[in-house]
Amino acid sequence: MREKKPQLSGLPFSNVAVQAGDIVIALDLQGRIIYWNREAEQVLGYQFAEVEALPLKGIFPNCGLEVKEVLAGRDFAAGFEALRKDKKLIELYLYATAGKDQSDKVTGIVCIARDVTPFWHPTEGALEAEKRYQLLLRLSMDAVVLISTRGKILEVNQAGAELAGVAPEKVIGESVENFIHPERFREAEAFWNRLLRKGKNEGTILIKSKTGGAKTIAVRAELLQVPRGKRVFAVCRDLTGQRQLERALQNAENRFMQLFELMPAAQFMEKLDGTIVAANEYAGRLFGIEPKKLIGKKLSLVLPDDIKPVLPQLRAVILERRYHQAEVVTKLPDGKRRWFVIGSLLFDMEDEPLILTFIFEITEMRQAVLEARKSETELNLLLSQVPAIIWTTDAEFNFVSIAGSVLAHFDVKSAEMKGKGIATFFGDKKEVRDAHQRALTGGSGEFEFSRQARIYQAKVEPLRGIEGELLGVVGVAQDVTEERRITAALSQTLMQYRALFESAPLGIGVLQDGRVVMINKEGARLLGYDNPQEIIGISVIEALHPDDAPRVVERLRKVLAWGLPNPPMEERLMRKDGSYALLEMRSVPFVYESRPAILVLARDLSEKRRLTEQADEYFSHTRAILESAPYAIALATEGRIVYANNRFAEVFGYELIEVIGKPFAELLPAFEQERLKGYEMARLAGKPAPTSYQTTVLKKDGKEQRVDAYVTTYTVGEKVFILGFIRPVQND
Repeated sequence: MREKKPQLSGLPFSNVAVQAGDIVIALDLQGRIIYWNREAEQVLGYQFAEVEALPLKGIFPNCGLEVKEVLAGRDFAAGFEALRKDKKLIELYLYATAGKDQSDKVTGIVCIARDVTPFWHPTEGALEAEKRYQLLLRLSMDAVVLISTRGKILEVNQAGAELAGVAPEKVIGESVENFIHPERFREAEAFWNRLLRKGKNEGTILIKSKTGGAKTIAVRAELLQVPRGKRVFAVCRDLTGQRQLERALQNAENRFMQLFELMPAAQFMEKLDGTIVAANEYAGRLFGIEPKKLIGKKLSLVLPDDIKPVLPQLRAVILERRYHQAEVVTKLPDGKRRWFVIGSLLFDMEDEPLILTFIFEITEMRQAVLEARKSETELNLLLSQVPAIIWTTDAEFNFVSIAGSVLAHFDVKSAEMKGKGIATFFGDKKEVRDAHQRALTGGSGEFEFSRQARIYQAKVEPLRGIEGELLGVVGVAQDVTEERRITAALSQTLMQYRALFESAPLGIGVLQDGRVVMINKEGARLLGYDNPQEIIGISVIEALHPDDAPRVVERLRKVLAWGLPNPPMEERLMRKDGSYALLEMRSVPFVYESRPAILVLARDLSEKRRLTEQADEYFSHTRAILESAPYAIALATEGRIVYANNRFAEVFGYELIEVIGKPFAELLPAFEQERLKGYEMARLAGKPAPTSYQTTVLKKDGKEQRVDAYVTTYTVGEKVFILGFIRPVQND
C-alpha cells in the first residue's frame, strides 16, 4: 500500500497519494479534465491549457474508462495505446478512482498513469521500463499477471497472489489451467483461444482458490510483443463480492415487492410529483379500482375528498424528515364512516427518489377504544375482585393505580395509594426497587414480600403505551403461602426418596442426554461395579446388547416424547467384565436438575417376584407426587398435549384419555387464542414472554373458567416442550 503523501497543489481531493513520476490527471463529475500535471505535459506533449475542459476520451479514445462506474465506487485499471501530441504511439497503464474532499464527498475522478512503452517496445530505456513495470505490479490494486503463450505464469503481483490464495512466489511457474474451476474449464479455454487468435479479449472466468473457494473474476487481457517474445498481459478484478451484493440486492428487492403486495394496507409508490408508479392489490380493493389502472394517475385524484388535504402536509414534512403519518376519518362508497392512518416515506432509488405512501384502516381499533371506555367501570370492579394485588407505577415508581381483593386484608384503599411511592406499601427494600428498575428498562423482575404472616410472590413487567413507549411498571402479586408449605413438604419427601434411592434393593438409575447421570449401589452391583461413580457418564447405547439396542432406544424415545412410563421388558446390559446381565427394565419420565430425564428401574430376573411389590410401591409414590400437586399440570409440544394429570382433566371437565393428544388451542376461547399463541411463538423463538399470567379457558361443557397459569419452556433434542401449571381463580 502506498504511503499517504500530501496532495499536489491544484488537486481538489483529499484521498490521493502520488509518487514521483506519476502522470496525474483530475476530472470533474462530467469526466472533463480539470488538472494535468507536469509529468503529463512531458510524456504526452500537451500543455494543460490545450486539454483543459476536454473529456478524457478526447485525449485517450481507447482507454475504456466509464465515468459513471468510477463515480459509483468501482475503481478502474487498464493498459492501452495512446498518441502523443507529436503522433508518436506510446503505451500507458491507467488507474482511476473516485476523488473525495475533506468531508468525504465525491468531487470527481483522479487518474494516475505510467508510461510503460519501453517495456512493450524495446528501446534504450528498457531497463528503466522494467523498473516502472515492477512498480506497476506492486502498486496496482487489481491482479496483474504476465503469462507465456503456453499458459505458464511468469509474473504476478500481490493482488493476483491473493486471488489464488497463496504467496506470489508459489504462483510463479504454475499453469493457468491449475486455477480454473473445473465446471467452467471449457469457457476459460475458449477465452484463451480467442485471446491468442485476436490479440486481446475480455470477459469473466470462474477460478478456484488454493484455499478451496470459488471466485468470479473479470479479465482484460492482451497479447503483446516484449523483448523476450510474445506475452499475455492480463488485469483481473475479483467480482465475487460484487456478485454476492447484486444477488443480495435482488433478493432484497424481491422481498420488498412481496411485502409491498402482501401488506394488509393500501400501498402506493409515487414520483415526487405524485404520479403513481405502483399500487398493490389491497389498494385496488380499498378504493374499488384495479391496481393496474392506478398506474400513471395522480394519487391526489384517487383519494376521497376529505383525505386529499392531508397529502400536502405529508409532502411538506417528509421532504425534511423523510417520514410522516397522520390519522384521518372519511366515508367510503359504502357510506360507512371509517378511520384510517395515512403515512408517507421518502427513499432514494438508483434513478430517482420515490415516495411510499400507505393507508391502513384502524376503524376496529378506534371502536374498540370506545368500547373499552364504556367498560372501564366494569374493569375497575373486576380488578377490585381479583384475589391478588395488581398495580401500576409511573417512571418515578409512584403508584398510578393499585387494586385487588387482597388489599382489604391490609386495610389499604386504592385511592389513598395513588401518587405515593412503592416503599409505602412494600417497604424500602432493595430487591423491590431493583425489580421495578429492571422492568423500567424493558425487562422483567420478581421479588417476594411478607405481610401479616402471609408470603406474596410478585412479578413486574414494563408498562407500555399504544406506540410501545415505556410509561412505567405494571406488577402482580399473589399469595403463595400455601404453595411454599407444599414445597417444603415436597422437599422433605424428596429427601426421603433420596434415602430410598440409595438404599433400595433394586437398581435405580437416571438417564439424561443418552448417558447415565445417576445410579444407586444396587444398580452398580447388578452391572458388576463396586463404585457407582464408575458408571456415571457411560453411554446407554454402548452398554446395550447389539440385538436389543434398536428396540430399547425407541422405548426411551417414547418416554421423553409422550411423558409416559414404559412397561417392564427384558433387556441385556453389559457388565464390567464384558458379559451381559439379563435384567427386567422399566423406564419412566423424570426431571433431573430441572431438565427432562428418564428414571430407570432394573432388577435381576431371578429376584423378579420379590422386587415386583417394591417397584410398584415406588411407582405409586412417583404418581402420588404428580397427582397430589395442587395444580392442574400439562405438558405440550407442537401445539398438542402430551401429558396431563387428573387434576388438569378435572378442571376442564374431560376424562384424562380425552385430554392426551388434544390441541391446546381447543381449550381456549377465540378471544384468548391470539394472545396466548403470541406468547407461545415468542417462547419458541427464544424471546421474552410472560411465564405467569391469568387467562380464560374453555371447559368441555362450553363454559369459561378464569385461571392463573405458570408456564415454562424446555427443549429435548430438537423438540420444544411447554410445561404449564394451572389453578382456577376462585371468585369471592
